[in-house]
Amino acid sequence: MGFGNTFLAILTGLGLSVACGFRVFIPPLITSIAAQTGYLELAESFQWLGQWPTLIALSIATVGEVIAHEFPVVDDVLNVVETPLVPIAATLLSVSLITDMDPFLKWGLAAIAGGGSAGALHVARSFLKSLLNASTAGVSTPVVSLVEDAAALVTPILVILAPVFVLFLFLVVVGVTAFALKKWMGKRQPGPA
Repeated sequence: MGFGNTFLAILTGLGLSVACGFRVFIPPLITSIAAQTGYLELAESFQWLGQWPTLIALSIATVGEVIAHEFPVVDDVLNVVETPLVPIAATLLSVSLITDMDPFLKWGLAAIAGGGSAGALHVARSFLKSLLNASTAGVSTPVVSLVEDAAALVTPILVILAPVFVLFLFLVVVGVTAFALKKWMGKRQPGPA
């Protein structure tokens, strides 16, 4: 595997990992389907992810997760229970795609970039959703959960079909952040005396 393929595998793994911050089981399910249909090449030790038993188990887990997140109290409990699972699932997804890299570097990159970003997204999303659930007496839970489900479904599909989508999103976020900081810093500069 050349540098370009390794780079695309890392981008794809990172995108799939971040999607785990929305839902634990949807991104692995999409990965399993993509591997089963030949859209993704998994590392040799992760071929099990593209096998029928894994696909069936992830399908059942995904349906349960999607339904459970529709109920406010269950949603809050699941967000707490899933907190340690999210970085683990994200790390495994990242590692499953990188086939030609030193194991120490591969696992370190996957844990820090993939697991860390998914974990941070999950914690931030869970905190904001808990506040929203409390302020709306749980009425908003089904709508917000549907949006999270959609994000967890669409993100991996886009990432698998176009791994450079991750790079594009990163560049857009960096560009918007730099522009906003420049505007904010410009307003804070004292005028000439």
